[in-house]
This record gives sequence, structure tokens and C-alpha cells, in this order.
Amino acid sequence: MSTKILLVDDEEHIRSVLSGSFSNAGNTVGCAATGEDGLGCLSVRTADLMVVDLKIPGINGLDFARQAKGIVPDGQIII
Repeated sequence: MSTKILLVDDEEHIRSVLSGSFSNAGNTVGCAATGEDGLGCLSVRTADLMVVDLKIPGINGLDFARQAKGIVPDGQIII
């Protein structure tokens, strides 16, 4: 069973490298460049793990984490 991972980072290179690594390990990966886009992704598809940059456009990583916990209470978050 693959882990559903959401990456939220404004740097495309970081998203690409992490996404590739997580995908190669057999996980399902979604990506977003902003906190708002990440929350939008969670409203469509849940995530088991969220890897979030602290400094992202719009809402920051901590605010994203607070709001994401309301959407996916059991999801784990790494900032």
C-alpha cells in the first residue's frame, strides 16, 4: 500500500526532486506551490503525509499545518 504524500514548496526544483524520490519509493505524490493550493489539493484528495516548506507564498507553513489538521486530522506533517 502506497503512502499518499503532499509536497508544498514554492521552489519547483525542490518539488521535482522530492516528488521523484518519493514516487520511486512507491508512494503517490501530489504537489503544490502555495499553501492555498495545498489546502485545495487536500479538499480533493487526502494525504497521509504532508511535507511543507515553512516560507511559502500566501499562508506560511505553520498556518497551512493548522488548517490542514482540520481537513486531515490523522495526517502527519513535516515542516
